[in-house]
Amino acid sequence: RPSFENISLKGSKISISNLGDLKPILKLHLVFENRLDDKIENILKSYDIELPIKQRSGKIKTDMSIDIDLLTKRTSFAGDFNISKSTLSIGDSSLPIKGGDLQIKNNVINVKRVAFENGIIDCTTNGKIYLKNSKALLKLTVNKLRLGVKKTSPLLMENIVIPINIKYKKGINITLPTYAISMSIFDVDKSAIIKLKDLRKFKTELTNLPVSISAGNMKLYTKDYNKYSFSGIVKRNDCIFYEGNHSMCLTQIPLRGFFDKDGIVVKAFDNHLVFNSKKSIVKIDRLNLDLKKYFETDDKNNTKKDDKVVAKKMKVLATKSVLRYGNHRFVTDKYQIGILPNGNFHFRGRLDRDLVTVTKRSKNLEIIANRIHEKMLQPLINFTGLQGGRYTVKVSGVAGKLMKGTIRVDGGLMRDFKAYNNVLALINTIPALAMFKSPGFNSKGFKIEQGIVKFTMVKGKKLFFDSVFIEGKTATISGNGVIDLETKKIDVDLAIQTAKAIDKLISSIPVVGYIITGDDKSITTVGLHIGGTLDRPKTKTSAIKDVLMLPFNLIKRTVKGKSRP
Repeated sequence: RPSFENISLKGSKISISNLGDLKPILKLHLVFENRLDDKIENILKSYDIELPIKQRSGKIKTDMSIDIDLLTKRTSFAGDFNISKSTLSIGDSSLPIKGGDLQIKNNVINVKRVAFENGIIDCTTNGKIYLKNSKALLKLTVNKLRLGVKKTSPLLMENIVIPINIKYKKGINITLPTYAISMSIFDVDKSAIIKLKDLRKFKTELTNLPVSISAGNMKLYTKDYNKYSFSGIVKRNDCIFYEGNHSMCLTQIPLRGFFDKDGIVVKAFDNHLVFNSKKSIVKIDRLNLDLKKYFETDDKNNTKKDDKVVAKKMKVLATKSVLRYGNHRFVTDKYQIGILPNGNFHFRGRLDRDLVTVTKRSKNLEIIANRIHEKMLQPLINFTGLQGGRYTVKVSGVAGKLMKGTIRVDGGLMRDFKAYNNVLALINTIPALAMFKSPGFNSKGFKIEQGIVKFTMVKGKKLFFDSVFIEGKTATISGNGVIDLETKKIDVDLAIQTAKAIDKLISSIPVVGYIITGDDKSITTVGLHIGGTLDRPKTKTSAIKDVLMLPFNLIKRTVKGKSRP
């Protein structure tokens, strides 16, 4: 019943062979089940055998053979180790082992089906450890590799097979060549640095970032494997961040931050963008966003139809930031967006005292702007032909399908756009209009007193002007038509009615007295058709349709009714 320091060596044998040849060899066959602790280490050291592996908990079934040439003192060693659930360490780093086998022969350890799991990785390992070179060449079947916890982890790999190289002489250096990942664990404080050298190699495994990425690099640092700090540069192929109106596209995003079990904090563009998942807040300062590019990229990356937009309520707070959607821009001093997990949101943006709100509920979208100035209106509708004045905009419907809206105009000028210039040129050729000293159409613009435009947007492709009514001091415009936003073709009919200041009594009638039609020959109505394209509009005279005259006649009847004795 052999034993060593109370460790049973039952089944072990010892013998000396080749005595007759005067080449004696000591053969030691040791069998035991125990932890690979200091006691076992002392047995091996007495035969000049040092293993890089130590056992912190659990037991290993060990069957080893040691042959010693008693003349030359040369030692050969081989062993089989069956590992149950335990904790092993290579150097000063611990690995929670679920089970597996190690076979040692000629200073090489064969690793077979060794499964281990810690806070980062859950995998099964096969390969070799070379004792003389203090290195390991392994192949990992990764069930899951995650930095941090599921809700905040920026890196997640599942069900893949990858090679891994380890050097453990001074600290531990681990590399995953397939993914250009390296990890260094230091002996002094057990801290670790993880380098992700090429994010293109595993961009689909990157998760919980405020934006998707296409390339870049990242460095992560941890002391306790619970909290990680990081820094690096990520790249995007498309442009969702930009500076200035259009030109300064920011496709390289320098960022830093940290994450732990509670959440992730990302700071990008020198703190111009800060994302805090714990507080569910994104703060933006002097950084402009292209929403169309963002949604297009998000739709491509979101392969699961039932994926939620955000995990919980999210708030975006922005100052001095422009939101761009195609050719349309929300120019604001500040705005905030509240986003719900179901995709609903509420946008509220201010510029000076002007306010715009955008609300999405299910599939319905509503946009409201009350008496805003041209500074906010022009970039919003991508049209500079309305200047001065105040504008009230209301739009509602299903975005991308059917949207209906109205624009109310109070004061201001209509000028400086191609269709207006063409209409002006044509009017100047019509004697009935050109004879008026001040018909209201000139190079300084058409002065508006009030107006209303009702429109319908179909599938984001066609803009139907259901009715147009713009009232000026010396002329009134009525019309309808359609613009094809894909081909830029125009098909718009207008009726323009002009009048002199004809009579003090009539002109004193509030608001609409000056456009009364009747026997007075000083009142003129002309029909115009605008065709061609937005870039090259073509204007010509046309027959006036009854529908275009409807607003004029309605006002005439109203005024005449009030004028009766």
